[in-house]
Amino acid sequence: MTGVRAPNITGAVFGRLTVLHRHGRNRNAATWLCVCKCGTETIAEARMLRRGTTQSCGCLRRESVIAVSKTHGMSKTRTFAIWRGMIHRCGNKNATEYMRYGGRGITVCKQWLEFSSFLVDMGEAPAGLTIDRIDNDDGYRPENCRWATRREKQNNLSSNRRITFNGLTLTVTQWADKVGMSRSFLWQRLFRDEWPIKRALQR
Repeated sequence: MTGVRAPNITGAVFGRLTVLHRHGRNRNAATWLCVCKCGTETIAEARMLRRGTTQSCGCLRRESVIAVSKTHGMSKTRTFAIWRGMIHRCGNKNATEYMRYGGRGITVCKQWLEFSSFLVDMGEAPAGLTIDRIDNDDGYRPENCRWATRREKQNNLSSNRRITFNGLTLTVTQWADKVGMSRSFLWQRLFRDEWPIKRALQR
């Protein structure tokens, strides 16, 4: 509602945050500059502060995740198994997949050598998803990783052949889905029978 002034909450304390002054508006909600007990400044919506949804700059969540990873047996979780597999194939020369990862220069960033740091950055693995590198030639680091389905991961493999037709570049799997045929059938047309791309994509 326009014309209504937001209550002044300067100096109020919400969890670890102390409100310094009014910052502006965000999505029709008043925002305030706050300082956390850890010394970090952050901007928060007044309504989120009042509800208790925002209680820190983010340090509280990080500490909670680290505490959970250290005290609640996450060594038996699927997330831990994914992290351990990542470390294993990049750093263990005896690993079955080492040549496809560590052997070709794929590394794990320094902070992710600790499971707690990996958990803070990625969170727990969602059901049905696994870790995927956005750039398949780059290493495991926060900016290059996501949780993805196995099909999405398969589409991102460096060994997955990409086909360009009418200015659109897709993997064989993606083209097969797009035109409504099986991947194996399209692969056969393109690479065994060596059909022209335009003809191969026709049903």
